[in-house]
Amino acid sequence: MKEQLKRYGISLIASFGIFAILSFYLFLRRGYYDLFIANKALAGTAFVLLAFVLLVGLLARYFVRFDGWLIYRKEIGIVAFVFALAHGVVSFLIPQFNLFSWAALANVNLWLGGLALLILLFLTVISGNWAIQKFGVQKWWFFQQWGARLALILVLYHVFLMKYGGWADWFIHGGSKTLARPYLPPLSLFSFLPAIFVVVVRLGEFFGPKIGKVIFFASLSLLAAAYLISFLWWLV
Repeated sequence: MKEQLKRYGISLIASFGIFAILSFYLFLRRGYYDLFIANKALAGTAFVLLAFVLLVGLLARYFVRFDGWLIYRKEIGIVAFVFALAHGVVSFLIPQFNLFSWAALANVNLWLGGLALLILLFLTVISGNWAIQKFGVQKWWFFQQWGARLALILVLYHVFLMKYGGWADWFIHGGSKTLARPYLPPLSLFSFLPAIFVVVVRLGEFFGPKIGKVIFFASLSLLAAAYLISFLWWLV
């Protein structure tokens, strides 16, 4: 129990650290901070945590030094669920969220689908031995692994539907004049790109460890290049 509490503590500290970094970036870009902005940081944190949960197993298979991170997957996954749930609740409370538009309804359905999967994963994780005895170890692991992957894909699609227009507009016209620093890229883009990286490298597993590693390093290089290009887009 003491060791588990320690893992939860470390997971929470890391999660709030990510939330603080994302919040600070949003504050720099917009010049102010309110519940609407905090909600964006909540969503970004949940997104990053879920992507990490899916990535860490692959890292441990490719690189021995990441083996020690595996023990945190359960706790980080549960914290990701809490942040996703908080994002959903706050989204219904803030006036900027227009629930009655068709685009919003479509995105709500996608968000609810992803959240439903996260809830099921959350329940099977906290149920522990009962779920394993009920479904068997193989089925339990299958549900955990593919449920998390499907949840990430749903969230990716949700983010893409909501944000792709804003990303294109930023690259073409730049940020809004109401922003304090319009040259800074949208935060949602920087949450989306590493999640795409996770999907690509997980697909690379199917080609075996050697090719998988090549895909991992190539994708990591492309991710770094995408970040660099985005940051320099309106500065050069």
